[in-house]
Amino acid sequence: MKALQLHYTSCRRGQSGSAGFQTRSLTPGIRTDEQREIERRGAYRPPRDARQDPNDEEIARDFPRAFRWYTLESGRQALSRCCYTGRDYSGRWGNFFAHTLVAEPGELPAGLWPIDLYEWEGWRERLPPEEDTEATPPPLPLVDLTGVAPAESFRLDELGEFLREEPGRRDLLAKMGDAVLLGRDSSRAVVIRDTPNRGLYWVACLQKLFPPGHARALSYSTYQDDPRGCASVNATTGETDFTFDESERRFRFYMFDLVTGQHSDLPAAADGYPAVAARWLAEEPATITAFFELMTLFDHRQPEPAMIAAVHLFELSRDQLSEISGERLSAMISFCASHGTSAGKVALLEILGRAAIRPEAGLRAEDSSLLIRFLTEGARATGKAEHRDLVFGAWLSLLDGLLKRNGTGLAIAEAEWSEIRRGFPANARDLATCLLADPVCRDEGARLRELPPEVPLFLLRVAWESLELTGRAAPWQAPEMEGFLRAAVDRQGDVAALAHAVLEVIPREPEPLTGVVLRMRDLLTQNRTEPDVRSLSVAMGRALGGILAEVSSEVARRVRRQLESAKLWDLLFGEWADLCERADDPVTAFASYRAAVFDHLPSYEESCLPSAASFLLGRLPEARRTALALDWLRNGQVDRFPARLANECVSLANLEVSFDLVAPGGDPTAHLVRQAASRLNLALQPDRPLLRNALAVVQESQLALKDLRQVREEVARLGAEDYSLFLAGFLSPALARAGSQREHQQLLLATFNPAHAGTFAKVYLEFFKAKPKIAWPESLHGALRFWLAFDSPAGNAEALCLRKLEETGQQGLLLALGRLHPKDLDRVRQKLRQARIDPCVSERWEDLQAALEKKRKSPWSRLVGIFGRD
Repeated sequence: MKALQLHYTSCRRGQSGSAGFQTRSLTPGIRTDEQREIERRGAYRPPRDARQDPNDEEIARDFPRAFRWYTLESGRQALSRCCYTGRDYSGRWGNFFAHTLVAEPGELPAGLWPIDLYEWEGWRERLPPEEDTEATPPPLPLVDLTGVAPAESFRLDELGEFLREEPGRRDLLAKMGDAVLLGRDSSRAVVIRDTPNRGLYWVACLQKLFPPGHARALSYSTYQDDPRGCASVNATTGETDFTFDESERRFRFYMFDLVTGQHSDLPAAADGYPAVAARWLAEEPATITAFFELMTLFDHRQPEPAMIAAVHLFELSRDQLSEISGERLSAMISFCASHGTSAGKVALLEILGRAAIRPEAGLRAEDSSLLIRFLTEGARATGKAEHRDLVFGAWLSLLDGLLKRNGTGLAIAEAEWSEIRRGFPANARDLATCLLADPVCRDEGARLRELPPEVPLFLLRVAWESLELTGRAAPWQAPEMEGFLRAAVDRQGDVAALAHAVLEVIPREPEPLTGVVLRMRDLLTQNRTEPDVRSLSVAMGRALGGILAEVSSEVARRVRRQLESAKLWDLLFGEWADLCERADDPVTAFASYRAAVFDHLPSYEESCLPSAASFLLGRLPEARRTALALDWLRNGQVDRFPARLANECVSLANLEVSFDLVAPGGDPTAHLVRQAASRLNLALQPDRPLLRNALAVVQESQLALKDLRQVREEVARLGAEDYSLFLAGFLSPALARAGSQREHQQLLLATFNPAHAGTFAKVYLEFFKAKPKIAWPESLHGALRFWLAFDSPAGNAEALCLRKLEETGQQGLLLALGRLHPKDLDRVRQKLRQARIDPCVSERWEDLQAALEKKRKSPWSRLVGIFGRD
């Protein structure tokens, strides 16, 4: 183990070629940038309260040596020992001599702390006067540090004695250790003020609080006078540039002032690594030595709070860890998984494996994942059966402790099962046997039913895989399946969705699919009433239908044949129900289903075709229902349906009877519906064929009063849209053929629906707007006589229900009368006089004429008079 050297002091001649403070000599291989950094870090100023002109005895007593360990920016590590020497060659006070060793990381003796080289015999403390000449200094040789003995003064037992000399030193060291760890994140250095000798021991204790590799990750200075160049851990004494005031103590440094007794406040960490290590260092040096030996199993070199996990692992290995909580054990697992060496991981397998499966461990799912992967890696490396057992035991512990007890960790359990299967392909049968022998596969399902359904589904899948691996009887017949199936589907929720989730994990083969569906059905329908059995069976069929839509046609046909042979119509029907509900076009789906299923299963078709058709109708919007029903009526399908469904189809087809007399196929459709209704003795509501016939008749001749009575009953049943269509084609032609007051009234009574008074008024007004072939036909005169007599003593009480139309009638009469030439209007007057109308009617006629006269005098009417009438 070779190290380079560098001497720095005030001399007559050095590397600068002139006198003064400079690097006097060095080993070739130290770079210029490294030299400058060492010079900067090697500066030494004595305490300000020390004598300015001390003698040799005072220098030895009051001027501490600065022993510094640090990592250069180049990555090399340096160890400097700076000693105050008093006067230089010129007689000036303030000279010092800094001797520095430089080595690559790992070149210094393994197993030693930096402080162990403090008493190395090769240190130079001053430049002898006889060597301080004008001659160019020779280069320094490499130093072989192999076999260097550690400093006797800083053995672990010596440091323990130092800590026990005064009460409280052990606890103070623990706080200093906490400060070191906090300083790694906060960049606050640790500063300790004490006598030079005790400061040296505090630094030695802080180094040996950590394993050698961890200690080397920190920088140290056993004497520091300048706050600007602090190491991670610093000792100082007397009066220097440190102020030790409130600002430095609270914000800039972690300060421990043994002179005044004032220290920085730190959060309590009585159970952290520094507290445990300080106790061991003070009282059990053999224990801390054993711990440092354990740390060689880890590739971990940075002091951090997580080292407490290594402490717990050490205690666990000695059966001294009283509490194994999930958080504590998970930290140990994480530490091992992240930092364990190859050899270390193998050595730690049993320690962690046995501890993790303890019931009191309380691992979280993610902790179990870390453990299983750690154990898997180790078991694969060793190839030992007992290590594989540890892996599987940890996975089963995850199932029992988290999955079954808390319902958590499913995704991790799935991932780790797959990882175990991949990790030990040659041992799959052994692992399956282990699982099937575990109590998890003998659970009756009561606890599992309280957990999310995904949990028993996962257990069902892995148990199924294990049954196949062990070559036992058909998995769906195995007793292990019952608890998982019951727990998966016998719970609150959508039974079809739950059953479908079960079938998703089943192999897509006829026997497994049929077997599991039947077993789920049996489990769910035990001690149920017939309606419940049917409902649950249909739900099972829905679940199966979703699966059959994804498998090959041959697999689907074989499953259906098995169900038909068992006459399980409800299960087959459930498939149709699921298909119908999922289809973008249920009608096309029904045609396909008939071809693919009903045509191949005649018994099922005979039993369930009407139910399938009825279900389809219930899923369609009205327009498509009516069209489909009419299609079934045309092709004779309705005749095969039971009475209830046949009636429903004819009633739906009735809605397809159009009130548009020129629409294609209107008359055949009406005839088909009328005949079907007659065969079934079904009363159509409304009777659209009758109303269509009324429309046709009114276009050709007058309606008989008996016909109007039938029209009145059916019109009352029309919806708003159909009512408007019927009136548009019927009312005006019918009124135009009404030759008397009575006939006008009868037509109004037959067609007026108070619920749609606005629609009627609009169509009724069109009758008055129409231009007759003669100036004043009998149809208009009948309307005039009706409205003049309306609400009069001579009026018909039956007509009073038309009161909402009175205003429209008056408006229409004004329109019709307003078109008449004065001579034609006089004829109307004469005709009314000849009829000898009663005084009340006469008075209303006078009011109507007055309104007509007022309208004629309006600006618009005068304008029409100027340009003439149409």
